[in-house]
Amino acid sequence: MKYTWKVGYLKAILVASCLILGAMLAYNSLVVYPSFNEMLTRNTEEEAVRVAHYLMLEVLNDRNALEIGDEASEKIRDALDQFRLWKLKIFSAQGEVVHSTDQSEIGTVNASSIFSKDLPEGRILSKVVRKDGKSSEGEPVPLDITETYIPIFKGEKFVGAFEIYYDITQRKARQDQNLRLSTLVSGSIALLFFGVLIFILERTGRSIVERKIAEKKLIEYQKQLVESEKMASLGGLVAGVAHEINTPVGSAVTVASSLDERTRHYRGLLESNQIKRSDLQKYFETASSSSSVILTSLRQAADLIKSFKQVAVDQSCQERRSFKVRQCIDDVLVSLKPKFRQNAHEVEVNCPAELEINNDPGALTQVFTNLVINSLDHGFAGTERGRIRLDAEVEDGILQIRYTDNGIGMDKETLQKMYEPFFTTKRSQGGSGLGMHITYNLVSQTLHGSIECKSAPGQGAIFTIRIPLD
Repeated sequence: MKYTWKVGYLKAILVASCLILGAMLAYNSLVVYPSFNEMLTRNTEEEAVRVAHYLMLEVLNDRNALEIGDEASEKIRDALDQFRLWKLKIFSAQGEVVHSTDQSEIGTVNASSIFSKDLPEGRILSKVVRKDGKSSEGEPVPLDITETYIPIFKGEKFVGAFEIYYDITQRKARQDQNLRLSTLVSGSIALLFFGVLIFILERTGRSIVERKIAEKKLIEYQKQLVESEKMASLGGLVAGVAHEINTPVGSAVTVASSLDERTRHYRGLLESNQIKRSDLQKYFETASSSSSVILTSLRQAADLIKSFKQVAVDQSCQERRSFKVRQCIDDVLVSLKPKFRQNAHEVEVNCPAELEINNDPGALTQVFTNLVINSLDHGFAGTERGRIRLDAEVEDGILQIRYTDNGIGMDKETLQKMYEPFFTTKRSQGGSGLGMHITYNLVSQTLHGSIECKSAPGQGAIFTIRIPLD
């Protein structure tokens, strides 16, 4: 694993190098080399025209005919040396060779159509012939040359043509050397650039992988903390409900014990034939009142257990079902009743009893629980009499819940960081900083809704929650 990425890195560079060099060679062969040849042909063509102008007056006689005398031959030999020519021919208008640096060619005829079409029209014809190639007339060429035909005119009359062979061996050698150097330099630069790019991409790829692994671990850790927070919340709910149930159950036990004692007393009177009508009347009154107290207390305990059971099931199960929003709110408030007994805080609920949605009741229960606990623990800190108002209504097919408290409010920084995981203003008092983070995720991901908060110091807090009905 340690060296795997290095081997892959080197292989990638090797493949890329081959591709780059191949591309550079192809580019040089298909684009650069033809461009250089064209430029070389153009340059030598211009030089050939200058040579032709230099010699033209010497090869024309007074009758405007071609005539190669001694003086003209001398100038041609000078031109060969001065302009680095390999060969020079002079043709008549009919294509016959009237002069050539190769004496054996004098008198031969070039039957090419250029003497009937191109040259009489004033066209200059040039091409590059590589070593061991053949000229336009089919002659073998022992070196690199440019072959140029230049027409000779006297006035507007075509009287003949020059054929000038330029020796470009040295120029071609320099051209090839420059091309090889250009290929090497450009390939090296491209290779270096590609190597740096691959290195950066590899480092970036490793960073991305490492970051994804870290993010995955963080998400798993957050999930564990969220589950721990849920279990802690459920545990606190159990403790609160157990404490709350203790009152009605204790009352029922006390009254039942008293009734049992009175029952044994009157049974003794009955068995000893000492009971009176008035005693029976008192017993029935005691039994009736005791039964009423016991029944009321047990009903209170049953309601608490029912609410706790519903809240516990909803918080532990994540299933969509149809449920009434008001019942969900009431169950949460009943389960949190022990927390309200410690103070004089009030809760006002405005929600139609028949309002029903199809969603995850456990998620909505947890949201209500977190909002109320957040108000009690943070919003009403140092407040003896707080007020919570909860309004729910349907607007354009969306359940809109408006949760308001008149607590101490939040400053701008706290408001911006409120939904961040592990952010809390009461870390020293055991706050986990996950309550509102869980609330935000439940609303946005589980309930597929949205949550917004408006608050200012001393102005309380307003939460607006929007959830689809189905």
